[in-house]
Amino acid sequence: MHLFYSPHIQFPDTELSEEEAHHGIRVLRLKEGQTVWITDGKGKIFAGRFLPYTQRHARIALDETPVKEISLPVKITMAVAPLKSNDRFEWFLEKATELGVSEIVPLLCEHSERVKCNTERWQRVILAAVKQSLNPWMPQLHAPVSFEQFVIENRKKTFFAHCAEGDKAELAGVLGQDSEFCICIGPEGDFSASEIKKAGEAGYIPVSLGDLRLRTETAALTALIIGRYFSKGL
Repeated sequence: MHLFYSPHIQFPDTELSEEEAHHGIRVLRLKEGQTVWITDGKGKIFAGRFLPYTQRHARIALDETPVKEISLPVKITMAVAPLKSNDRFEWFLEKATELGVSEIVPLLCEHSERVKCNTERWQRVILAAVKQSLNPWMPQLHAPVSFEQFVIENRKKTFFAHCAEGDKAELAGVLGQDSEFCICIGPEGDFSASEIKKAGEAGYIPVSLGDLRLRTETAALTALIIGRYFSKGL
């Protein structure tokens, strides 16, 4: 089934954005009256009929009862340093969306090798992953932020994964009853000593993801899966 996205669904019919309409008309070659699905990215998918009325505009006539409704009992924010390889970071964005991440914060750290971030492209990657996976939750992609500023603004309970020596608990063993929390993953060169110190001063909980040295995108997905499926808040 073809899934469309509109952040502001209206009943009994809703207008698609020009980009979404173009995708349905020009790419998918949908005809008037064909059954499609649409989500507003807030947990529900609705069925409807595709109604093109120009080459660039279309509406969907909707059924008000959702055909799919998924709760998000644990809301996880992944604060992750963008990678030098944009392909690898986009792979993380795609897979994190499929796994049900709630928010994504690109962290600009002292050891970051990428400082220029194409957030418009990243948003398109996330949208494509929502459609492909039939995930009715659209993750919120935040603007890139320096680690120092993130520490100042962040108010969530935060688990901080790093590779430096020190007392760290296994992430799976310290997840509590919280229904919302954040996990920080550093760049390929890890967090700097000063960033690790600032995280400790902010009360972030230092955690380990195991004995192996993982790439940033692998570590981020590992942490997300642990948080998503082993949280005691479920």
